[in-house]
This record gives sequence, C-alpha cells and structure tokens, in this order.
Amino acid sequence: MNGLIGALLLLAAFGLLDQGTGGRLGLAEPFGQGLASMGGLAVSLVGIYCLGITALQANAAGVEALEAVLPFDPSVLVGCVLAPDLGGWSIARGMAAGEAVGRFSGVIVSSTLGCAVSFVLPLSLAAVGEEARSDLMAGLVVGIITLPATLAVGGVLLGVPAGELAVCCAPIVVVCALLCLALVKARRPATRVLLAVGNGIRLASFVLFGVVVLGLFVPAWALSSQGLVEEALLIVVKITAVVCGAMVAARLILAWCRRPIEALARWLGVREEAAVGLILSLATSLSMLPLFGRMDRRGRVMNAAFSVSGAFALGGQMAFIASVEPGEVVAAFVCAKLAGGVCALLAARLFCPAEKEG
Repeated sequence: MNGLIGALLLLAAFGLLDQGTGGRLGLAEPFGQGLASMGGLAVSLVGIYCLGITALQANAAGVEALEAVLPFDPSVLVGCVLAPDLGGWSIARGMAAGEAVGRFSGVIVSSTLGCAVSFVLPLSLAAVGEEARSDLMAGLVVGIITLPATLAVGGVLLGVPAGELAVCCAPIVVVCALLCLALVKARRPATRVLLAVGNGIRLASFVLFGVVVLGLFVPAWALSSQGLVEEALLIVVKITAVVCGAMVAARLILAWCRRPIEALARWLGVREEAAVGLILSLATSLSMLPLFGRMDRRGRVMNAAFSVSGAFALGGQMAFIASVEPGEVVAAFVCAKLAGGVCALLAARLFCPAEKEG
C-alpha cells in the first residue's frame, strides 16, 4: 500500500468515525456519498469482471490466433473502449502477450481513452445541456489530442520498450483521430453513437451482473466460479473505502483551501466554479457536471479536456488499480494521469481565450 492510499484510508476512517458520532465534523456526508457508490460499483464491475475472465480462460486459443494476425498487441483494442473497472483491466491483462504491455493497456489506455469512450463521454453528453455541449465537445477534442502525453509517460514508467510502445500507440492514435474527426465534423451523429455505446455497456453490466448472481443461487447455471465473484466483491470493497477517503479529501480541500482555489482560478483565467470542478474531477468527473453550466466557456473547455486523462486520478479508478496492482504501478498511473491532465489544461488554455469582463 502506497502513501497516498494510506492517507485516503485514514480520511475514510475519520469520515466513518464522524458518521458514527453524529456528523459534527462535517465529514459524514461525503463519507456517505462514497459509501453509496458501492452498489453501483458492484453492478458495473462484478458481472463483466467475472465473465470476462472466464471467457478469456475458455478461449485462450482464440486470443493467441488474434495475436498472430494483428501487428500490435490485441489488448490495446480492449483498453481503447473499456474503462479499467468496466472490464478493461481484467480483459486486457488476460489478452496481453506480456506483463508490461498488459499493464499499459489495462491501466493507462483503459483509464484514459477507454474511460472516455465507455463512461465520461456518454454520461457527460447526457448530463450537459445543449447550450454547453459545444464547449464540452471542444474540450474533449483537446483532451483526446493531448492523450499521447499520458500514454508516453505511462508507457515509460511501466517499462514498455520504446519500439513496442510506438507500435501499441499507433492504433490508439488512429482511434483518437477518428474520434476527434467525428466530434468535429459530425457532432450530432457522433453524440448519438457515443450515447448508444455508453448505454449498451451499462445495460450489459446489469445483465451480466444478473447472470452471475443467478449462478450463485443455481449452481447448475453458473457461468463463472464463486472464487471469481468473491475476488470481484473484494475489489469493490477496496474501491469503496478509497472513494470514501477521496470524497472526504475533496470536502476538506474545498473548505480549507479557498484562497489557493481562487489563485488557481485567476491563473487559469476562469471562474471559481471551473477551478472547483477541476479539483473535484480528481476524484470523479461526475462531480464537476453539476457545476458545468455555471462555468465560463474557457472553464468548461478546460474541465472537459481534463476529464479525458486527469479525471479519477485520485478517486475510484486509482482505488481499483491499487486493489489489483502493486504500488509502483499505482504511482505510474497517478503520474501519467496527472501529466496528461496538465497537458490538456495547458492546451485548452491556449486554445480557448479568457472571456473579457464587462
């Protein structure tokens, strides 16, 4: 367990203590919000995790055949469309030819482009009003364009050889280019497709969760082992504990760091709501969506751009990675996400001029 995880668990403990003593410290509410995420996490993760691993174990020959046909590791394709906790990590690690490239696909690619495609884009498009959607799209394009910075930092820190890293990044660059082109040239059709993809993945997670739970009660119909279910539920509990700590940390930052937040807003040239949104996105990009309509245009573009790489760097995704990978991989994950998020912010700052007051 690394220091950051330990600090978040300590904050979660304070939140738990505050909830048990009547909420006098003001930490019970954010702790409760983190705790409430456990059910959704279980539904999203358990079915895809268990059946994804089971399918890979049953089709090892097919994976080997795919590796022989493609010029790059097939795990990269999985990372491009699924977030780590939506099966991206487990399936990518199972398909990868080597440990380093498996971690690159399942940790770095999956937590950026995969999360953007399967989670951030669909939910953001559904939550943001039509009047702010063009700013959301512009920011997402900036975030996708700067994604190679995240991939490069993550690949180097995970020890992927330079030649193999370049080959793995080639299909990702193509996917990013096509996605940017679709969002710029055909925004409405692209929006409908992305919403359909997100809703399809969400529906699949519910169905697969139901299938796994049914197998626990009717062993004859079980499609995965009980051991895999227990493993998945253990991951859910670990994620929830860290998310509780991240929510408490966000509350403390907002309460105690008003001046630094104001200074950050001035430096970025945005309203204070936009600076708060960026901080909240470190835990989850969903937290900044209620503030999105109150931000200025530059702030909306920056928050959308940051959500591609920087979001979840200290929240649920980090908790998931920490539950399945050693500390050095967690450190590489956080460094790569933050490096990509900063690059996206700088690019958005250059791309979108600040609004003139008055």
